[in-house]
Amino acid sequence: MSDLGVNRIPGIVRLLVPPERRPQVDLIPLGLSVVLALVIATTAATIKREHARVRAVNFRAHDLGHYEIAYLAGGPRRVANTVIALLAKSGELRVSRGGNVHAVSGARASHPVEEAALAAVAAHSRGVPVAVIRREIGGAAAMDEIRHHLTGLGLLVPDETLAPVQTLLRRLRLLSWSAIAGAALSVVAVIFLPMGPFTFVGALVFACAGAAGLIAAGRYQRAMRDALSSAGHDELRRARQAWVPGRSEPPELDSLPMPVALYGTRELRDPRLEAPLNAPWGGEGSSCAAGVCGGGDPGSSGGFGSGGDFGSPGCGGSFGCGGSSGCGGGGGCGGGCGGGI
Repeated sequence: MSDLGVNRIPGIVRLLVPPERRPQVDLIPLGLSVVLALVIATTAATIKREHARVRAVNFRAHDLGHYEIAYLAGGPRRVANTVIALLAKSGELRVSRGGNVHAVSGARASHPVEEAALAAVAAHSRGVPVAVIRREIGGAAAMDEIRHHLTGLGLLVPDETLAPVQTLLRRLRLLSWSAIAGAALSVVAVIFLPMGPFTFVGALVFACAGAAGLIAAGRYQRAMRDALSSAGHDELRRARQAWVPGRSEPPELDSLPMPVALYGTRELRDPRLEAPLNAPWGGEGSSCAAGVCGGGDPGSSGGFGSGGDFGSPGCGGSFGCGGSSGCGGGGGCGGGCGGGI
């Protein structure tokens, strides 16, 4: 549009909107912004309520083994690292300095996931990188059994229960971007059209509601990556209270499984094993089982409840620190746009 055309717009609006009607027209952007802000706030509150309901699944009390605790603490990757570490420590596997795992004659397994590890190593007569074994353990049926068992106990959130929350999240993002567009249009109207101060106020409300909605959507999306239910976090917290990390002396073999499951391979207290078990391998890529590949065990894949095998633990939960949806406040904009967004 030419400059001449732009300059004609105010005159056209003056002809279409008589002076006595302009105050009412000026209130339209403000009214729309307030309505949209309320809809965004209501949607965010619904997401928070639905997300809390999904995580409050029924928990059936059960004594958990160290591989189940490992799954809660760090997902499939922590389980794989725990399997390899314990088998290597007990002599059922041999780990070379270069990070290759070798089979040992007469090795025995005491758990299906250990059987999967031994079978994966036995398939490679000359040794295999740790990262490859992680990947094969992560894709084994025994790993699926652990996940299904924990889900059945109410410690993991079933994926299908999050579908309604995802739908609400998409709606929240659409509403938020609509508010941002409303803010932009209101600013254009203030600059180029004979609109009064209420239009400018409407632009501020639009912008505030849109920004708050997008911030809330981002926080909820991160919180939804947390695979643990509220009961799962409680169970993991109780296990950590019973097993304190960082013992001054190397733990005995019988007491080793739970610390390694909870805190990673650093609890081996054996540098000869820790370094090769943590060695990265360049062949890892998109074919890796979810949350299984990589040199360490950051605990951020899949949203489980721990930090790295060698780094310090994370915030004690996972995405969202402790599994709370944590999206209160105003999400910016002075906390006044939408209340609980």
